[in-house]
Amino acid sequence: MGIGGSFAILTVLKLSSDWFHQQYFALLTGFTLSFGMAGAILGQPPFNHVFNIFGWRTTILDISLFGFILALIYWTVVRDRASIMAYQVQPTTPTIPFKKALANLFKNKQNWFLFFYSGLAWTTITVFAGFWGTPFLKIKYHLGDQPAPFVNSMIFFGFGIGGPFFGWLSNHIGKRKPLLFWGTFVTLI
Repeated sequence: MGIGGSFAILTVLKLSSDWFHQQYFALLTGFTLSFGMAGAILGQPPFNHVFNIFGWRTTILDISLFGFILALIYWTVVRDRASIMAYQVQPTTPTIPFKKALANLFKNKQNWFLFFYSGLAWTTITVFAGFWGTPFLKIKYHLGDQPAPFVNSMIFFGFGIGGPFFGWLSNHIGKRKPLLFWGTFVTLI
């Protein structure tokens, strides 16, 4: 999940930074989260039903085929901004060799903090909601096959609403750290 999801999120972040002003980056990142959560919300109840009918292997294979077709469409339709605006004079920026850029990435303490913060905060939610949430609700609260995935999807609904809002709020106040701290603190409580 992590490897596949990383390509999706990095592509969206790259397109957002190429196509929109930087003041909209956090908001667009929040909307990206919302679309991902919409997939989780809308997908859980129907796919739970489809899993029960066709089995998980067939369902995963069909989803993979759909993803491959979608990738082909993106490959042919989506273009980098530079290739579309090639006729305009582009300012030249110095390029940094890949190894040096990678070394700079690992040397930056803020990247490590963000790595651990994001990993620890996000992993707990996705592991619970993605793997154990529905069975947990069925066993602990005796919810049936239909209500358990719906109730579990409310976790993703919260992320979907909160993502753009807190992206907008962090741009509005011009700070990210207080929102990260207080959001995690409230979640902990």
